[in-house]
Amino acid sequence: MPSVADMLICEELLLVATGGDGKPVTAKSRLDLALAGATLCELAACQRVGVKNGRVAVLDSRPGGDPLLDNALAIFARRDGKKPAKVLPEVAKGMTDRTYQRLVDTGAVQHVGGGFLHPSRYPVLDVAARDALVAGGGRVLAETAAPDLHSGSLIAPLAAADAVTKVYDSHSFGLSGRELKKRAKAVGEQDWAAGAAAAAVKSAQDAMTAAMVAVTTATTAGVISG
Repeated sequence: MPSVADMLICEELLLVATGGDGKPVTAKSRLDLALAGATLCELAACQRVGVKNGRVAVLDSRPGGDPLLDNALAIFARRDGKKPAKVLPEVAKGMTDRTYQRLVDTGAVQHVGGGFLHPSRYPVLDVAARDALVAGGGRVLAETAAPDLHSGSLIAPLAAADAVTKVYDSHSFGLSGRELKKRAKAVGEQDWAAGAAAAAVKSAQDAMTAAMVAVTTATTAGVISG
């Protein structure tokens, strides 16, 4: 099994967002978009894609050798200059399935086949990795550690997908569910990246949160404007 350090941020996020029953803790449509947002943050950290003036800005479109990241990068390159809320839903298509397949291939989860009435499940095999990731995010939510690229990239998408209280017990922090959600949202608003790519990552995470809101609103109202 790979170490946590070898995982993409979207793999870490999906591992955390997989419940004890092997099912995602939130709706697949929300999770797809959260994983796409995490991928945007990863590409921003690698200084491949940024968000400038509210628009996708591809800085380097050359494939890097990772199929999942390269697929996302190709989509961003085709939609260069568009609003993230218009592009992320395209990146999101199939993200949960593709990311689960990576986790299956590395032995982090097991695929238990299902059917129409019983969807596939993915029980976590690398429990130690999942526990370490959950604990890292927990320290951020408990305000005993500052968020970094990885913990921030877990908490921010979970908050945007309204899934924080499905991963963390609010009472363990001495908080109500509403208070924990508010704290997680505050983490998503912080600048938790470092180095030369910090501004790009901050713009990417802001765009991801805005896209999640836009898509959720569009589901009810009709079409995403822009």
